Amino acid sequence: MLFPNAFSPNNDGINDSFIIERLNPEYYNKSYFTVYNKWGNVVYSNGNYGLNGVWWRGESSLSGDRLPDGVY
Repeated sequence: MLFPNAFSPNNDGINDSFIIERLNPEYYNKSYFTVYNKWGNVVYSNGNYGLNGVWWRGESSLSGDRLPDGVY
């Protein structure tokens, strides 16, 4: 699998989602993805990440609001 080291969810159509290449339901039936902010708080969590066609676009999984730029 290939993991990106950065992405830019600014809706310009380039690198807007954190996509893990080759994460495919044909081979994987579980895929947990959790994002923490620099203080260790969970800001995004998805227990079926990518397998359900949903990739992280820089939003909070609690509120759905876009998170500020930063270190996650």
